[in-house]
Amino acid sequence: MSAEQPQHPTTVLPWVLMIAGDGVAVWRGYLAAWWYREYLMERAFDPSGAELYYLNAQIEAAYAVAALAVAGIGVALLLRAQRRQRRLTPP
Repeated sequence: MSAEQPQHPTTVLPWVLMIAGDGVAVWRGYLAAWWYREYLMERAFDPSGAELYYLNAQIEAAYAVAALAVAGIGVALLLRAQRRQRRLTPP
C-alpha cells in the first residue's frame, strides 16, 4: 500500500492559478458567446444597440484570454517547481 505524498507548499499557488484561470476563462467565454448571440439577433432591428452587445462580447473575450494567460502562468510555475524538485531529489 502506497501513501500519497503531501502536497508541497510551492505547488499550491500554481494549482490555484490554473484552476481559477480555467474557471474564469470558461465563465467569461460563455458570456462572450452569449453577448455575441444577442448581437446577431439584434443587429437587424437595432443596429446601434447591437453594437453595444458586440462590444460586450469583445470585452468578455478579452477577459477570457487574460484568464487563460493566468492559467498559463500557473502551468509554467508548476513545471518550474517540478523541475526544481527533480533536481534537488537524489537519484
